[in-house]
Amino acid sequence: MQYDRLKRNDFRKHSCRGWQLQRQGTIQRNQRDSDRNLKMAKRAYELLVRFGQGEVVAGAHIKEMDLDEQGNDIRETAPIPLADTDNPVFEAFATKFSAKTVSENEVLKSEKATLLSEKATLESQLTSKTTEAEGLAEDKAALITEKSELVASHAEEKAALIASHNTEKAELNTALAAANARIVHLTNELPFDPREISVHSFKARLFKVLETEDVVAMYAADSDPILKQIASTIANWDSQYPILLDSQELQQPLAYLVTIDLLTPNEVTFLRQDCVRSEAYFAPEEE
Repeated sequence: MQYDRLKRNDFRKHSCRGWQLQRQGTIQRNQRDSDRNLKMAKRAYELLVRFGQGEVVAGAHIKEMDLDEQGNDIRETAPIPLADTDNPVFEAFATKFSAKTVSENEVLKSEKATLLSEKATLESQLTSKTTEAEGLAEDKAALITEKSELVASHAEEKAALIASHNTEKAELNTALAAANARIVHLTNELPFDPREISVHSFKARLFKVLETEDVVAMYAADSDPILKQIASTIANWDSQYPILLDSQELQQPLAYLVTIDLLTPNEVTFLRQDCVRSEAYFAPEEE
């Protein structure tokens, strides 16, 4: 029994001693971590301010961010309560925050001023372009109106010219018809010599009795100078003068054509018969 009691006491002593050593080691580690944390670089990370009644600051705390040797974020610290805004930690944090805020505010003000200037420039350009567009629209409307007026004027002038032309044409046709009627009347009234025929009418008679190959033979008769001369005379008859049906200048060539069997006596009689009014020769009027 005594031995067991002593053994239990020794165990308790050793257990207590072990716990004390363990606790001491934990405290030392925490102290080392705390010292290391104190030496570790930090940066401001978060500021929380709580306002009470009347917007009076009722409390504040900050958080910092631990940084590694390269300046990279590692972890945020636990909140650090601040007694009031006069706390040096709060003032340092607020100074950093305020300086950055002021800097950002100045940048924003500068950007705002630039944007306002650009806006004013764009508004001025818009006003100028709007005025220009309105002027162009007015010019376009004026041109459209002018075009419409010109088209209408051209249409009126064209219609007037067509009407005038049609009127003149009708008047000329009327005058021409009257003149033709007068010519017919005068022609029918004029006396004519039935033995004087127009060149056109005599040729019409001649080509009624001569075949086509006969006419060709007359013009190609190189071996018959008389026939060639007759063909040349027929071709060169002057329409300004009549053909006298009783003249020797006509009867001799016709008689020769009978002798070479290009004409018959009956055909000669047909060619030399009296002409009617439509075949008669009328001397052209002197100008």
